[in-house]
Amino acid sequence: MPNTASDEVLLRSGFVTLRAGTRLFAPSGAFLGTFQGALNDFGDHVYTGALETPDNRDVIVKNDTVFVRKGGVLPALAPAAVGDRAPAPILLTNSGDVFWFTKIDVENDTGLLRNHEVLVRRGVTRIGGELVTAISSVDGSFVVSPDGRYWIARVTLGERDALAWIDFGLVVPLPGCAGNAGKLTLASGQARAGAHLEFALDAGPAAGARAFLAFSARAARPTSSCGLPTTVGELLLSPADRVALFPLGI
Repeated sequence: MPNTASDEVLLRSGFVTLRAGTRLFAPSGAFLGTFQGALNDFGDHVYTGALETPDNRDVIVKNDTVFVRKGGVLPALAPAAVGDRAPAPILLTNSGDVFWFTKIDVENDTGLLRNHEVLVRRGVTRIGGELVTAISSVDGSFVVSPDGRYWIARVTLGERDALAWIDFGLVVPLPGCAGNAGKLTLASGQARAGAHLEFALDAGPAAGARAFLAFSARAARPTSSCGLPTTVGELLLSPADRVALFPLGI
């Protein structure tokens, strides 16, 4: 049964967002006992809980939808299943990515994941040619930057303590301001050298207009969240910063 006597809460701007012992979303009926949770700057949330089933199966819930549950088999872990939780944190970035630790349903197997992608797995991952023999699962064992770009975790390589670090690159959604208010988002891939990226636009260009992508080595205009109207669309970079234009073919 949920622990209704617990005083554990997750606060946002001084208001209670989640409280231990509370029954949450339907129809699955998750409740919170002792839990971990996180918020990002856009109001998204993620937390650990348990489904109201005979076995009270542990789950991770993101924005009121089951993200993963104990016993589930993710393609990145198959044929092994997701196991028990641990005191390690669960983090949610402004990019919407969930970073989490899990025990894996194989003896002494553990992993660190970004969404449903394995970043490090004990006894499988090699860093600098050395095998990861242990992954820290205590509170504070890994951290990630708010934008989701930089991630660092405590691991053991052979018999030596070490820090594993990843730079995922950064791609953030950009809403339009002039002419087309559509939002350009990253559909798949990572902003890393040699990676393949796919973009999505939630509102098509006007009839007769030709969409394009602009890449730049510098930041967007610091004085405005809107771009510069041009004959081919809105440009969120000053002309001097422009590196190349790529038609999208739509």
